[in-house]
Amino acid sequence: MKSRSSTSARRSVSSSALVLAALLAGASPAWAASPTSDASFLQEAVHTESTEAQIGQLAVQKSSSAGVKKLGQMLIEDHASTGQEATRLANTLQVSLTTGQADDQEATYRSLSGLSGASFDNAFVNAVIKSSQAAIARYEAQAQSGDGEVAAYADKTLPLLQRHLQMARMLKMRATEHNTP
Repeated sequence: MKSRSSTSARRSVSSSALVLAALLAGASPAWAASPTSDASFLQEAVHTESTEAQIGQLAVQKSSSAGVKKLGQMLIEDHASTGQEATRLANTLQVSLTTGQADDQEATYRSLSGLSGASFDNAFVNAVIKSSQAAIARYEAQAQSGDGEVAAYADKTLPLLQRHLQMARMLKMRATEHNTP
């Protein structure tokens, strides 16, 4: 049986590595490095989940690569599901979901909308890598912040985000090796 301190130490090292990866990927240091209030986290999560699903829809519509389309479909399905859960949780906790701010995901969506072919595929894969790394850091920090429902939601969502990152990295590696996404 693993001791509580060794599990905490592993989480701490894992969290530090994820924060470093997010910082290197260009994530906002304050957002990536520390958990936010439950309300702020849920507001951001609901907005991000929706935008990520829309970005996935672009991939399904615009890409000619089976791998990119598969990743896009995964984003649609996973983010629709986790977005519904975040919305349900926000409503249960009476968190206002009104946000009027443009963010990185919306800028990414607009940028990807104007691309096609291999340029789209490459930009999409890179965007998924960057956004997944930043999201993993945020969700990891939130998951470790306490025992509440919001921390449990973040912890439950982490494997999906890690799967998105893994698939995007595989597509990028394949594109580099074979010059096809």
